[in-house]
Amino acid sequence: ITNIILVTTENNLKNITEKYLLIGPIPGVITGQSLAFSTLVKNSTLECIVVNDNSQGFGKFGKVLRFFKVLTDVFLALIKSDVCCVYLSCTRTKLGSVKDILILLFARLFNIRKVCIHLHGMDMKEFRLKLNFLHRLIFDFSYRKATDLILLHKLMEEQFDFLPYSIQRHVVPNFYEEEINSIEFDPLNFKSLKVLYLSNMMETKGIKHLVDAATSFIKSDGSLELKCAGAFINDTCAKDNLKTYLSDKWCDDISYVGTVTGQEKLELLKWANILIIPSFY
Repeated sequence: ITNIILVTTENNLKNITEKYLLIGPIPGVITGQSLAFSTLVKNSTLECIVVNDNSQGFGKFGKVLRFFKVLTDVFLALIKSDVCCVYLSCTRTKLGSVKDILILLFARLFNIRKVCIHLHGMDMKEFRLKLNFLHRLIFDFSYRKATDLILLHKLMEEQFDFLPYSIQRHVVPNFYEEEINSIEFDPLNFKSLKVLYLSNMMETKGIKHLVDAATSFIKSDGSLELKCAGAFINDTCAKDNLKTYLSDKWCDDISYVGTVTGQEKLELLKWANILIIPSFY
């Protein structure tokens, strides 16, 4: 990502006086998006200004306050600093899209040379089509300011089919943390099915289908142990509704272990012989 957002001079050298404005979520709630952004911030060798726009866990009033704080921080950064590039980890909520639109219009106003939009997820196209006509018109206008799009895989290009191909597309796959390489898998661990779901608890991640399938398999005298780990997050199904649905499914062989990090996550990965994420993305 650092190589994509890098702005060079005519001599192909970095201008040391220029800064890179990075806007995205830092965990709070761990998601692929927040993990990728925090890793970029931690490892980038560029001169960066970081604006954390994470609003997970905030109530409605808190989200509105966060909305104005992010926009204020972005605008002040553009006024006070010589910003050459804006990197935006985009969102797919109505309030979030208004924030992204304004940030992209700020970038247009300040004539920023490089504007990179990073998309995580396969729901941008569907989200855009659900916007009312005026909102979609402004949305399209602002997104055309982008110079570069960063995608998880090539199939995601269709999410931006409303944008001209003069905007460069880059594929940057998902990654895993280096400490996972330290896990030594035991072939004897495959005598029984030990299945791990390690992702946020969201309907669009396929968790309901997985738990239902595991329940049916066990009822048909199959031998399986399923452990689910991750935070409950709102998406197409409110997290409270999902919790209620799944609460009737938990049993000795199908369990929810909460959010795991660090050594606890490594131990779960060592325990499992099947890792499954039946995502709709």
